[in-house]
Amino acid sequence: MMRACIILGVICVHVISAYNVRTPNLSGLDFASSLLVMSFHFTREAFMFITGLVLFYTYYDREFNVFSFWRKRLFLIAIPYVAWTAIYILYEGTYYHNIHIKSHKLFGLCPHFQRVHGII
Repeated sequence: MMRACIILGVICVHVISAYNVRTPNLSGLDFASSLLVMSFHFTREAFMFITGLVLFYTYYDREFNVFSFWRKRLFLIAIPYVAWTAIYILYEGTYYHNIHIKSHKLFGLCPHFQRVHGII
């Protein structure tokens, strides 16, 4: 139940942040939405707490092997993170404006992508 509430908090941060960008600066609405975003930023610390708690309960009565622990984290977290980051960079481009990656080579088979980006 705690994890579900935290996930809901993360969703609220993203939704309110997307809305907050479109509000006029220094308006009452900007202040209120910024206040809401700040109030939902407990989620990072809460996820760290839950992760530590779960790891503690998982490895409390087991023998801990550091190599199997990090190998599991590598395959479950690091490899998907790097893969999705690469896909995002290929899709959206890079932060450097003078470097352009031809993402249509990767997504060229998708007709919607081709229409949106003017390829067809």
